[in-house]
Amino acid sequence: MYIARSGEHSVSVDELCRSTGMNRVQLYKLVHRLCDLNLLHFTESQLRCRLDLDNLRVVTDLLPKLRTEVLRYRALYLERTTSTQDIVHRLARCGFEEGYVVIAEEQLRGRGRWGRTWVSPKGGLWFSVLLRPKVALPQQISMAASLSVAEVLNNLLKIPTYLKWPNDVVIQGRKVCGVLVESKCGKYGVEYIALGIGINVNNEVPEELREHATSLRDEVRQQVPRVPILLSILKQFDQHYKHLEAKRGSRVVTRYYKLLIERNHRVRIELINGEHIEGKVIGIDIDGSIVLSTEGKEVPIQSELVRKVHVLTE
Repeated sequence: MYIARSGEHSVSVDELCRSTGMNRVQLYKLVHRLCDLNLLHFTESQLRCRLDLDNLRVVTDLLPKLRTEVLRYRALYLERTTSTQDIVHRLARCGFEEGYVVIAEEQLRGRGRWGRTWVSPKGGLWFSVLLRPKVALPQQISMAASLSVAEVLNNLLKIPTYLKWPNDVVIQGRKVCGVLVESKCGKYGVEYIALGIGINVNNEVPEELREHATSLRDEVRQQVPRVPILLSILKQFDQHYKHLEAKRGSRVVTRYYKLLIERNHRVRIELINGEHIEGKVIGIDIDGSIVLSTEGKEVPIQSELVRKVHVLTE
């Protein structure tokens, strides 16, 4: 059996099992349920069917069945919203447990760090995850999320993908994904975290941004199904989150640093107080700080103090 996508290409049941974490029996049961929901349609025989792997609505059924170790995902799908981050904040204040994922086809007021506008039209992958970490720090979670995206794009789409500290995922130096971590702290520490991830998949990148941004469709020169990418990222993030919560953050840091484009390069970091610091990147600290070698000293810099990072020409 195989499941066709976009009328041209096919994806095997084994590939779907790998990307969703389900076994074949679970997948077959889900296929029949999707047929009942009119989200999947048989074509010439019952052993061949059509499933639109770009239809994000199916994620509400798929996510609870995703095989994970720490997070028990549930999904809320929206056609349009101000920002998926806004919805996660509301869920958190209402006492929802961690693992809820809010997905939107379109965001009207998507945002990045420092309130910067994040253009979020239809065709992209815009989602947020509610987390209630006991150990993991906000910058560690940002690191784990961007690492998850880069690893999935490298493995699933075979696109050379790298990381730009503190929260970007890049292809050939151009941004394809941004990560936003917003935390609510209480008397005893972090109450919850709203983890936002925005990926340019099949959406048009505005002409004025093309010098610095790209999309997966532009890189592979064809439509890219979003469902397997989303499920794979969430599954990969669950693994990294498990290590963070078990105080094994060094595993995440090591893998993150290997994909860092600033590694071993000189950089100029603009701080939010208007000052700047230059030095050679020699590491990432366990808390997610970048470590520079400057004037014979090792200087860690936390992401919340940084406005922008420039890689200098050697």
